Amino acid sequence: FITFFFEAITHHLQALLNENGASIYIDGRFAIGTDRAVAQFQQDNELEVSGYVDSGTWEKLTGKPEVKKAPAKKAPAKKKPAPKAKKK
Repeated sequence: FITFFFEAITHHLQALLNENGASIYIDGRFAIGTDRAVAQFQQDNELEVSGYVDSGTWEKLTGKPEVKKAPAKKAPAKKKPAPKAKKK
């Protein structure tokens, strides 16, 4: 499942890079061509050139801010029962 998800995201990334001037093969693999296209996109858009698709790069590629999940709510702490009084 994780491999399929990663390939789908990479496929989408490659299509976005091509829409923004790259000319790479869309195969769902984050190989050297994709890495170089990301770095070139970052340089062209005055982003930090890392080769990694961080939130700033994704926002520039899509025109939308990165969707962030709200932190999971913690269940309220269970109260421990009060210790019973000892009988004398």
